[in-house]
Amino acid sequence: MLFEIINSQIVPFAETLAIKEFKEIWDRDSSENKDMAFRELSYIFHSCDLRSAYRSFPENGRDSTIIIDIFGKDKWEPDKKVEGAKKRYNQLNKGRLSLLLEDAYSAVDMLREYFTSINLVEKDKFGKLVYSAKDFMSNIKMLSDAIKSIKSLEKEVDKENVEGNRIRGGGEKHMDEDP
Repeated sequence: MLFEIINSQIVPFAETLAIKEFKEIWDRDSSENKDMAFRELSYIFHSCDLRSAYRSFPENGRDSTIIIDIFGKDKWEPDKKVEGAKKRYNQLNKGRLSLLLEDAYSAVDMLREYFTSINLVEKDKFGKLVYSAKDFMSNIKMLSDAIKSIKSLEKEVDKENVEGNRIRGGGEKHMDEDP
């Protein structure tokens, strides 16, 4: 973990600011309260971290919602430094299980799009139904197992994050090490 949440604010750990990409964002904000640095780091956190409330938003459009919520109506866009910090955040903060969970969330977004786009009365040029109501209902029944599997994976990721990231001496475990 690179950030913690204190009083509803995203705060970088001291060792996070020793990493070039995050230090550059921190240092370029010369204001006393580091407001822009905190907002840019918050954007990175909410764009990348599985603990973010925005993880439930579909990938398509998530970033624009985060930007509006953090920066308001300002015309802020992530620059190369912020994009570089996002990339580094993902490299350092995500283990295999977290990446697998993100893939599962992407698949859920695609399934949702599939289910909302199906028109059960649509017919092809020969007058036959394009989609089978029976197949549709069968797919819905299978969702329960998929949801249980995703929830189980979420618990494993939470456990991995709690057990595996912080160790004695303030170090962090590498993603290949056992928890």
